[in-house]
Amino acid sequence: FLRFTMMFGFLVVLIAGGMAALAFLITNLFGGGGQTAVLVWIGGLSLSFALPVLAVGLAVRAFRGIAVPLADVMTAADHVAEGDLSARVPEGRRGGFNRLANSFNRMVEELERTDKLRRKPHRRYST
Repeated sequence: FLRFTMMFGFLVVLIAGGMAALAFLITNLFGGGGQTAVLVWIGGLSLSFALPVLAVGLAVRAFRGIAVPLADVMTAADHVAEGDLSARVPEGRRGGFNRLANSFNRMVEELERTDKLRRKPHRRYST
């Protein structure tokens, strides 16, 4: 935990220093004053911290949008492999995952139908 805190603190100082240098360069390049430098520095810091937070948020959303449907399919497949032909994948998701769930469920329904036919006693007709 200490190592993480030190590394995080180092990154904060590095970003703040880098933004200060960038603010100084931009204000000197465009002839701004001290207030312009402060505004550029605050804006740069805001973006430096907001963009990674946004990236993490988008990554979590994407992970949930992919990992959860795949976990549902894997769980249902495990149940079917153990002989539970009543297992189904929840449908109603967007795009390809709904198609995957629909195909999986149709496959298991066909397996269930075939298994029932196989277990059904056959009548023998005598002549």
